[in-house]
Amino acid sequence: MGNLFELTNSVSYHTGVGRNSLWTPLQKILARAVTVVALLFLGVPNAGAADAAPSEDLLPHRPIVFVHGFNSGPGVWSGMKGYAKEQGYDEKDLYQFDYEKDTGFFKNKSVESLGKDLGDYIKKQNLVEKSPDQTIDIVAHSMGSLVARSYMILEKGKDVVKHYVSLAGPNHGTAPAVFAVAGCTQCQDMMPGSDLLKKISGENETPDSKAHTRYTTFRSNVGDEPLTALCDGIVFPGQATPLAGADNQVTPCISHNDFPGNSWVQEKTLDALTEPGDKYAPKRGFTKCNSLKEAGDWVKAWVQECLEVGKDKTVTPVYRFRGAGHYRTAARIWLYVPTEYLGAGDDSVNIHTFKAKLTGPGGKAKSIDLAGDKNYHIFGERAGEVRLTDQSLQGAGIYKLVDPFVGFNIYVWHDDANKASASGSTVEVNTEKL
Repeated sequence: MGNLFELTNSVSYHTGVGRNSLWTPLQKILARAVTVVALLFLGVPNAGAADAAPSEDLLPHRPIVFVHGFNSGPGVWSGMKGYAKEQGYDEKDLYQFDYEKDTGFFKNKSVESLGKDLGDYIKKQNLVEKSPDQTIDIVAHSMGSLVARSYMILEKGKDVVKHYVSLAGPNHGTAPAVFAVAGCTQCQDMMPGSDLLKKISGENETPDSKAHTRYTTFRSNVGDEPLTALCDGIVFPGQATPLAGADNQVTPCISHNDFPGNSWVQEKTLDALTEPGDKYAPKRGFTKCNSLKEAGDWVKAWVQECLEVGKDKTVTPVYRFRGAGHYRTAARIWLYVPTEYLGAGDDSVNIHTFKAKLTGPGGKAKSIDLAGDKNYHIFGERAGEVRLTDQSLQGAGIYKLVDPFVGFNIYVWHDDANKASASGSTVEVNTEKL
């Protein structure tokens, strides 16, 4: 949504030459019979999928199809495409589904029709046939998330989609659509509880497929923001985007239209399009986190502990903070960072304590205990993250971040009521396939 106000096998056999030639026809019949029985019982590899293109016509990597949003166009992907090429993708791997002429407030084309158009585009480009593993990846922004899901569910496209990434998608609708429905078919489709949303969600929002699709969503609203302090003011509340069964991530506090061009989003999007041992995407690392949790009382933030794995198998602890702020006065007036309270001064987030144990193969271990009055990291925004690079370990094997703990406060306030902390579950990663 740019601006809203946007799959026989060829079986060969050898019958013998020069011996018992009178038996050759019978041998052929028997061979065919054996082949048929074998196929019936063992199955035909890749049954139902498209035939692969000749090897010289295959793309260098699994193709990515970018799908823009409402009242928008393919130009929003220029930054994301540039970053993908920097990371090893070829221009031939990157495709943009352009439906700019069919989206807007007074266009009558439904999201379901656009999903069919997306399927036609993928077929016309022969993307499945040209893909080295005969699957594709889809990255969609805003309403494009619904267009992609409509293709995947209603047009049966999920069987060829390896990874689906939704950036700020109204997967459960969005509140503003309720106020912009007159003559706007696509707005109606984005209304919470719309017929389209019921069709593409059903009982399973992330259905399995022949491609074993992996689903990832990104949003910038945690979900408890007041209307006057939204990060994404187009798709909200925060729970409009997450899908049950997906890897649902919260970005830094960025606006709706900034998702495709944001460097953090670009990095994590490409991370979501590959996995350890994936031969069909440029080699890259990955990040695994425990669940996002609310921490604190007068001082609050949503906290998440992660292990970031580099291409060189370096494993680094990362602490993420989202929605940081504090209450003031007995009336508990909520203020996000940064907001100076009555001129009191710097109200940046001060992370003063990190504790955990990082273990690795062969007895590798580091006890992380950075605690005390020292200010270990300060950031002046409501969202940020700390990478403990000096606590990294490296090599192939299984690593665990055990009993992670973090303590933080608001820099200007030093009383006990303005201190908060969070404990998280163990995070485990395996670097052996990188």
